Amino acid sequence: MVIVVYLVQWYTIIPIVLRQFSDLLRVLLLNTTPGIFIILPMVLIVIYVTYSGGIDGIGRVSEILGPVIFLMVLLVLTTSVTNIQWNRLLPFYADSGMGAIIKGSLPPASYLGHAVEFVMISSFLFTPRKGSPYVIWGVAIASFGVLLSMIMVILTVGVNLTSKMWYPFFEMTKKIAVFGFIENLDAIAVVIWIASVFIKLSIYMFVTSYGTA
Repeated sequence: MVIVVYLVQWYTIIPIVLRQFSDLLRVLLLNTTPGIFIILPMVLIVIYVTYSGGIDGIGRVSEILGPVIFLMVLLVLTTSVTNIQWNRLLPFYADSGMGAIIKGSLPPASYLGHAVEFVMISSFLFTPRKGSPYVIWGVAIASFGVLLSMIMVILTVGVNLTSKMWYPFFEMTKKIAVFGFIENLDAIAVVIWIASVFIKLSIYMFVTSYGTA
């Protein structure tokens, strides 16, 4: 019964992530492109890296893409500083109340449950018990990054519009203008999204295949 819970998670997260990936690209870039032609190339690449490289290959790709993703996120947040207005951050409690804040925090908090994938991956480490601090630090840094990004979005777009947008981070990047002529940095955000989805799907494809076997 315990294994069934894991199986349901593995088999449901992959199509959900693929659907979100497809919807975002269709909204931002490929409005008239059928979703299957966006999903299929990603699936083929994920299957290739999982089959040919396994967890070792996925790890090496992550070592390359990880710093690039981090630097791109840092670039977007840094260039958005000129658009922030501090008065948009307050008051957040008086306008919404504790109930609305907790309700809004539940969907992103659910992503912390994805950390259970490291339980499966830990068996491939030479010393599995030494992997725990890295998992904890990884979750903590990712959570802080999401918090910082959300604060920047609210400071840039405002809390009222942010709560009604599907992809507020990408909307924030559209407002970036450096020196008056460097614009359209939302393309960087799309690269961040594609690279992150690729790593995430590759890990889950491996975990799903290995767990099922």
